[in-house]
Amino acid sequence: MKQLLLITLSLFTFCICSAQSVSDGANNAISKADRQKLEEQLRTINIVLEKYPEEKRALLLRSQIKYKLKDYQGVIDDCQKMIVVSFDPTSQVDYEAIWNIGVAYNSMGNFEKARKYFNQGKGLRPADIRLFENIGYGYLQESKLDSAIMEFESMAQINPKSEKAFYGIGRANLEKGKFKKAIEAFDKAIELKSDYALAYQNRGAAKVELQDMDGACKDWQKSLELGVTQIKAFMKQYCK
Repeated sequence: MKQLLLITLSLFTFCICSAQSVSDGANNAISKADRQKLEEQLRTINIVLEKYPEEKRALLLRSQIKYKLKDYQGVIDDCQKMIVVSFDPTSQVDYEAIWNIGVAYNSMGNFEKARKYFNQGKGLRPADIRLFENIGYGYLQESKLDSAIMEFESMAQINPKSEKAFYGIGRANLEKGKFKKAIEAFDKAIELKSDYALAYQNRGAAKVELQDMDGACKDWQKSLELGVTQIKAFMKQYCK
């Protein structure tokens, strides 16, 4: 029966993604067909957990399915059960439980609780820049901009080639009204990732504030070419 459990779990992919896409306004809606598929997977995992209620991989997988279904409290409940049963700081599965709880709290808008788990994750995997990224976006949501910049700058120190780190620095400085610093950060993000659509979009916004309309419109045109269709309204207003 244990072999059957392993086969069942191997049919699914283990992943909860970074919260940055949520902060950037990505459309996370799921289709009716996808929802039905996820609910079918959930029923399968529930059968496994009836027989093995403390099986961590099954709990982790169920939490990930619940995340896709936007059952964030369900994610937290499953992952907390994992780390209460036993916790091994060297275990990747236990680390993913900590990570998933943080992401779920971020998605619920409870950024303070999210930080508790992301900071715990830093103690376990200090080089995982996703932890700094998610804390940074939580601070952005709370308009704690200096704290957000500190997190993104820590990302850049750990990985100087992380375009997301410089994009985050740019976002926070843009919101602070530090437009030149924002542009410098977006420049670096684009240098590292030439098709970074959101960096072009936000660099354009910073250029508008500095009265560089030609530069802004060029950036917005580039972001439009890269798929940021919502920029059309701004281009209609500001660009000729």
